[in-house]
Amino acid sequence: MIVGSILLAFGIDAAWAARLDRAEEAELLADLTLEVRANREQLFRTTAEHQRRVELTEVLIREAGPERTGVSPDSLRVLADSTFFASTFEPDRGVMTRAQTERGLSLISDPEIRTRVAGFWDEFEHYFTNQQLAPEKWAESLWDTGSLVHPGVPAWESMGSSSMWSDPLTTSQVQAVKYFAFRNTVGEVLVSQGVPLIEAMDSLLDLLEAAQER
Repeated sequence: MIVGSILLAFGIDAAWAARLDRAEEAELLADLTLEVRANREQLFRTTAEHQRRVELTEVLIREAGPERTGVSPDSLRVLADSTFFASTFEPDRGVMTRAQTERGLSLISDPEIRTRVAGFWDEFEHYFTNQQLAPEKWAESLWDTGSLVHPGVPAWESMGSSSMWSDPLTTSQVQAVKYFAFRNTVGEVLVSQGVPLIEAMDSLLDLLEAAQER
């Protein structure tokens, strides 16, 4: 009877521990779903902004060359100003980091979710590296290009022209075109890399939502 009582107590403790684990897993999966969904929405907006910036900057580059269509100086100034700021994708990683701990992974019963979570951000680290390239290049180009790439520092007029581009281009304008071309290349890369990251988040969300419905 004593042995039976001890085994029964151990069984009750194990069942209670398993129940607590499942409750903790459910909370972790719910929190992770909210975080991934919020990050997905942020990245979607950021990627759309990158695409728009690429398209507008292509106009600036075109108007500096032989295929110019004669966009007015005021319009070019508005274009330059509107393409200056660009969002960066800064995801929340708190819940994912918690899920990637030994304890977090041990709680996740679905092996596919466990695999996806374990190295999720590592797979896309190149996106964040590329995201820093344009700001670094901007810092290098700023004082050579002035307000051509940074509104108001210094004014275009102090470079000897009231329009953004002259014919032929000045040294500062050539540097600005090079900067815009580089920035556009980075922007195109971020769009191309952002799309599969969004798709990876969508796939993970499908798994998380399915797991919570079971």
